[in-house]
Amino acid sequence: MILALQFPSLGVEPSRGERIVMLTDTERCHDLQVPSVARFVPLARHAVRNVLREWEAAPEFIDVALLVVSELVTNVVRHAAVRSPEASISLRTEKGVLVLAVSDTHPYVPVPLQAAAPHRQEGDGSLGLGLGLRIVQNLANGCGGSLHMVRDQDTGVKTITARLPMTDALGEHSTCVARGHAGGVQQR
Repeated sequence: MILALQFPSLGVEPSRGERIVMLTDTERCHDLQVPSVARFVPLARHAVRNVLREWEAAPEFIDVALLVVSELVTNVVRHAAVRSPEASISLRTEKGVLVLAVSDTHPYVPVPLQAAAPHRQEGDGSLGLGLGLRIVQNLANGCGGSLHMVRDQDTGVKTITARLPMTDALGEHSTCVARGHAGGVQQR
């Protein structure tokens, strides 16, 4: 099934349609691209909200996922748009876990995701960077999930993936909320 969303109020007419593929009764996939421009961040949020509502995710879980997608797409807009004119967003479910991935083609690896990030010092241009990723990391950790970054060496595509459990151990809707858990972002 191909679904192309149009948002006339934002001046959006998709150059590429969204792709929705039912993998099984419990596993789903949805991919879309948005321009790496600030006014399209709400479009990304709106599209993700619609998909998660269709998948019958709990409202509180949807709020967490929307904050994650907002932060990750905003990072593409703020830090990668010069070399990555579009942000790719992928949503899929795997055994009760939402896998939310945002990709771009900029070669820069975010400071919090670098394996051995240098200590930040005032005046070095890095102070204040990474707050959005730390928010996403805390949200993922607070849900019992994770945050990963992968760079494809052949294509240069960088993908940041948040894994957020949609259900608890009893199969009930997740009460996924940020609890301020500290922890490292895993890099693969």
